[in-house]
Parts: sequence; structure tokens; C-alpha cells
Amino acid sequence: MNPFKSSIDERNYKIPGFKKFCHDVLHCMKCFGPFTMQKHYHFFDGSLYAPIMIIGQSPIYPLKKDGSFPFSLIDPENKHQYPGSIWLRKCFTEVGIDFRNVYLTNVVKDSPENNKVHSEMIKNCSEFLHRELKMFKGKVVLLFGSVACKFFNLKPYSTKIVNERLFVGCYHPQYVIRKGSDEREKFIKLLTTAKNFLKKRSDLNEWI
Repeated sequence: MNPFKSSIDERNYKIPGFKKFCHDVLHCMKCFGPFTMQKHYHFFDGSLYAPIMIIGQSPIYPLKKDGSFPFSLIDPENKHQYPGSIWLRKCFTEVGIDFRNVYLTNVVKDSPENNKVHSEMIKNCSEFLHRELKMFKGKVVLLFGSVACKFFNLKPYSTKIVNERLFVGCYHPQYVIRKGSDEREKFIKLLTTAKNFLKKRSDLNEWI
């Protein structure tokens, strides 16, 4: 039985190590004590077979107080998405990438109190993220926000290729929205760079 209320690809569970990964994250207690964490079942979403992985800071509760979802693959018709998520989907559509063809995860796997991430949380969760990357079949990793960028030693709007995989540093979408059209144009160029990188991969063309 799938305990995650999201659009997770059931094929993930056939990948060696994935079931244990889920179990280990859900039963991890390292951050309880010095920090208050919010346990829930929405620390990742999507397919590990997708061409693109998005890594953010930390998950939010699946349903926000105003009844909308955070960045998620749930609710593709945008009936309950909050504005930032709708904006992000539109950006992906603009460059010709279906937002459902991504895998969403975070550096920190639990929701920290007041959305404040501490270095100890990042350290405790680092092994989980490395395990996800080993299981991930795609070739592009988008890093949203300072926590994700710093984890991989990248600055926003910079890229690097590691083991034939493109890592792209991005400002968080909420920051881009606040900054306006000029920043959005830079963000679109990053997504275009990601798409062009994928186009060179014949084994991933079916996704884009």
C-alpha cells in the first residue's frame, strides 16, 4: 500500500533500495530533540524515471492553511495549487516541458518549525538525498533556493556537469516572482538550458 498522498510513480518501488529509503526516512528520529520537526508523508513526489529532478529546501504540509497545495504534482488542473506553483507550471509549459515529468524532493525531508532549516538538519538528511540521486534515472537536477544550491556548491544561474548529469542552480520561484519580469526571463533561460541538455539524450526524448 502506498502511504503517500501524492502522484508517486509506482515503478519507483521496483528500484532496488527505494522501499528501504522510504522506510528509513519515515522512521528517522535524528532531528527530534534539538529541533521541532513536522512528520508527514510528503517528502517527495513523482517518478525517479523522469528526466528532471527538482530539489528544494524542505517540504511543506501537503495542504496549506488556505486549502492550497505547495509545489507538487498533485492537482494538475490547478484547482488547489497556490500561486507560486501555478507560476512554476506555466514556466515549464512555456519552454515545452510537462511539469508532471519531474521528480520533486528536498534537502531536508521533514518540515522544520517556522520553515527554519538548521545545519544539523541538512547534515542528518544528506545521506537520504545522496541515496535518491543514486536511484534517479534522469540527467538534469534543478536546485531551487539557497539551501539546495549551497548543498551542491552552486550559485544561482550557474551550472555544472557531474557524471553526465547537469546540475542547475536557481533562485527559489517565490524570489523570482517577487523580482519581476527580468528575473523571470533568466529563470526561463535556465529551463531552456535544461531542456536543450535533455534533447541531446535520445533515451530521454520521449519525456520532452
